Amino acid sequence: MELSTAVSDFILCVSSFGTAVSILPITSLGAFGFLIMSVAAGFGTARFSMSAPSQHIVSCHASMSWLAGTLGIALMAAGFYRKYGSRILATVHVGVPAAYTILKFIIAFNAVIDTALTTFISSSAVLSIGIYSLIQRNPFGMMGAFCFMMAAAVGTNGELFGIKRVDWFHYLLAFSGVVLMRAFHFELPVEKEKTS
Repeated sequence: MELSTAVSDFILCVSSFGTAVSILPITSLGAFGFLIMSVAAGFGTARFSMSAPSQHIVSCHASMSWLAGTLGIALMAAGFYRKYGSRILATVHVGVPAAYTILKFIIAFNAVIDTALTTFISSSAVLSIGIYSLIQRNPFGMMGAFCFMMAAAVGTNGELFGIKRVDWFHYLLAFSGVVLMRAFHFELPVEKEKTS
């Protein structure tokens, strides 16, 4: 049993689910991405709250975590692009990871290639949210992307300041989800016409 990790996964689960519900009226793509992350964190909560989790739960957690990192984050980016009316970029962010996910079940990629492709897909999605947020002057999108990058930099192995890195990772992702929820709801204030 790893109680601290169960707690951090639970917080990520609740945060991601809340974000999914909140942005569903704006974008079903982004909401589905956060829902995938919530399900992965839910399996993590179950896995790490048990002293001897079943192989089924361990396997579901691993598969859903992979799916969240590959397709989930890309769907968040696609939802972000749909919000701003860029259907082409949204399609790219859905098509590439969807094709890779399907190919993964057909072709047995070795671990190095799988890790490289997964990292490329999730990193490009996060970077694109950050860059497009900068273009759209959405401070919450920039901060959410930055938190995702910080989570990736912290990683999941070892400790940092006496706390497991995987817990930092979960907390940063949870915070990023809340900030990105705000990014999806963000609208630039309409500038008042100058009257002189």
